[in-house]
Amino acid sequence: MGRLYFVPHPEATRHIDGLVGGWHDSELTATGREGIGGVGASLRNRIPSGEHTELYSSDLKCASQTAEAISGHLGIPPAFDAPLREKSY
Repeated sequence: MGRLYFVPHPEATRHIDGLVGGWHDSELTATGREGIGGVGASLRNRIPSGEHTELYSSDLKCASQTAEAISGHLGIPPAFDAPLREKSY
């Protein structure tokens, strides 16, 4: 049976700008970029070698930057899809 991992993006500029979630196309902050490396390494250690793995992400910057960083640890390209965006308020 397959496994599904959900990874929220770490701190983005909209968080420090005081903006509520939605379709603000904000980038990860330096703190966010530092934190995501550990998530990628943790996923690499959890997913057995040779197991079929796919990586999907919203197309917004903070999510796509998170997916790109994780992609480097897993050695697979992310697939970006607008319907995966969080709800816009």
